[in-house]
Parts: sequence; C-alpha cells; structure tokens
Amino acid sequence: MHKRNSGFTLLELLTVVTIAGLLLAVAVPGMRAFIQNAEMTRAANDFVHAVQTARTEAIKRRRNVVMCTAADPLEADPTCDDDSTLNGWIVFVDSNSNGDRDAAGFDDIDGDEHQDIDEDANDNGILDGGEDDDGDGHLDVAEDDIEAEEILLQHAPLDPGVTAVSRDTDDDETDFIVTYNSTGFTTATNVSAVVLCDARGNKASFGDLSAARGITVRMLLSLAASR
Repeated sequence: MHKRNSGFTLLELLTVVTIAGLLLAVAVPGMRAFIQNAEMTRAANDFVHAVQTARTEAIKRRRNVVMCTAADPLEADPTCDDDSTLNGWIVFVDSNSNGDRDAAGFDDIDGDEHQDIDEDANDNGILDGGEDDDGDGHLDVAEDDIEAEEILLQHAPLDPGVTAVSRDTDDDETDFIVTYNSTGFTTATNVSAVVLCDARGNKASFGDLSAARGITVRMLLSLAASR
C-alpha cells in the first residue's frame, strides 16, 4: 500500500505568490505614505511645542524668550543661524534682548539681569554727564556677572526627508526667529508661517488634503494650520 504524499502543486504555489505580490503592491505604497505622514506630523508637533514653550517661559520669567533655527542645535553653546531653513532649533532666555544667544557672560552691575554698557567714556571711575545710557543712576563698567544665556530647549535637525522653511507675509523665504516678551506677545518678527514638506511636495496624500503642513505664527500664539 502506497502512502499518499501531501503538498502544493506548482500551480497552487504560483497562485499564492501572485496573490501575495498583488497584496504587497497595494500595501507598500500605503505604508510608505503612512510613515511619511507620521514624520511630518511629528515634526509639526515638535515645532508647535517649542513655540508654546517659548511663550510660556517668557510669561513665567518675565523676560524675552527666543526660538530660532540653529546650524548646530545640539552643541554645548548653540547660537541662532540666519537661515530660512530650520536645521533644528533652540529656545533660550534672551536676557539682554538683542535677539541672539550670547554664549559668554555679560555685565550686570545694576542687577536687572540685562546687559550693561561700559558707560565710563573717560575712564575716570565717576559718573559724568552723558554716561548713564541705561538711566539707572549708576556707572556701569565691564564686569562678567551673568552667565551665558540659558537654553530651555534644543531640537535636533529634522528627519532628512522633511524640510521646514519660514516665509513672510509675501510668501518669500525669510530668516526664522520668533521672540516672545513677558506679556506673551511676539515682538517684531518678519515670520508669518513655516511650511513643512517632504519628497511629495504639495501633492495630495489623503483625499484633497496636501501632504505638506503649514504652521501660522501669530502675534499671540502660533497654531498649526490644517494640511
């Protein structure tokens, strides 16, 4: 008596392989779009979180707090970078309100946590007429009393597939920097929006919605716009 062998015929195997190939052809593009959308959403959420952190800290500390793009945001003493492309970013306390992060200490004779000016023009150690630039009634001289401006947040460069660019009201690229003051309002800024894109550009990714993301920077608060 012969024992019957079980298994797949060549035709059955080819049928299974064909079906699997069809399923992969449908699933892979959808999975790729899902991953791309997740990266875009994460980048947009991280950006909005940083802006909200800057505003909250400015109110809490009653000091100007700045968010800006940085060429090397994760280094020990990062500074702002004049660039419309956000290569990562930093949020810091702008103690002397000059719109840039000072990595070195600065003068603070009057104790107001703002940088003092060396007012002793004639080096006589006495406050003479015209030597009180900050109006505090004291002669300010060069002393390093305040440490480098505090960094509140550092964000690594975005995923290589995601690009974030700042634009002004005329939709032209402009350097990215946003400053919040103690009232929670932005100071003078030429940034009106940040646009995040990937390899798909402005192509629709779900229905009529664009694959890109837009974040509007408003005077009071920055909110992520719909896709």
